[in-house]
Amino acid sequence: MESSASCPADAAPLAKRQFRVLVGVTGSVAALKLPLLVSRLLDIPGLEVAVVTTERAKHFYSPQDIPVTLYSDADEWEMWKCRSDPVLHIDLRRWADLMLVAPLDANTLGKVASGICDNLLKVMSRCHEHDFRLGCLSPKQRANPQAFERSFQHVRESKTTERKNSETKISE
Repeated sequence: MESSASCPADAAPLAKRQFRVLVGVTGSVAALKLPLLVSRLLDIPGLEVAVVTTERAKHFYSPQDIPVTLYSDADEWEMWKCRSDPVLHIDLRRWADLMLVAPLDANTLGKVASGICDNLLKVMSRCHEHDFRLGCLSPKQRANPQAFERSFQHVRESKTTERKNSETKISE
């Protein structure tokens, strides 16, 4: 008896799925470099890019200079109308293979370390499963040693909070 399903070895090779990077941008003057960052990422073959921005970050760049999909808080709220509608931060978490936050301002870093999720970007940094991690944080601060040390204390706290959250079982 012959199987109707084709053998994977006989099948034509499937197109390799692109690696998906979600870039988060916060309200730091370094956000001026977002168009350059996105452009350089798009130069890498096999990479797909989308951007999540905070409202404060929008002050530093022009959306017309970003050649990829740009998401903000308004998109999260406009997309969801009733219980059966998709939830943007969940969809983005499923879409992305890596989340890169650059620049990461001290305000966002402190809130993420404390578990405060008051915008789309902060929710994205916290809503993950075992297969999605906040891949890279790029804190930006002036050359103030105390502020720099406090930033890295927040990074350590956010990693501790992430580990505790991933170990916690939530019963339904």
